[in-house]
Amino acid sequence: GFLLPWGASMIGATGVGFLDRWGLAGPFHLIVALAVVALVVLAIVPNKVPAWIRIGLAGTILGVFLLGLVWPYVFGFSSTGPGALAVALGAAALVVAGVTCLVTDRHARSVPPV
Repeated sequence: GFLLPWGASMIGATGVGFLDRWGLAGPFHLIVALAVVALVVLAIVPNKVPAWIRIGLAGTILGVFLLGLVWPYVFGFSSTGPGALAVALGAAALVVAGVTCLVTDRHARSVPPV
């Protein structure tokens, strides 16, 4: 979604060309895109970080942040681009997955060792 146009113009962009309308044209959007990549790597690569932190907590926080970031492009401007819709759907999926992980991990019962 960050490589597609988000709308007719980007907040903070100076031009109106294609590269001025895509998701990475906004100020600091590259940092957010790198955070998404880091979260994907943290979820896929086996590590000792508990699932409720790497998927549940981090996914929920990043998903809510992305929803706030894309909100003006989806509901504020007259023309919404495909990138804004893709990021909004991905952010909603992150929030749902994060909350589901938090709820199921909290109520999971440990298997007795014997």
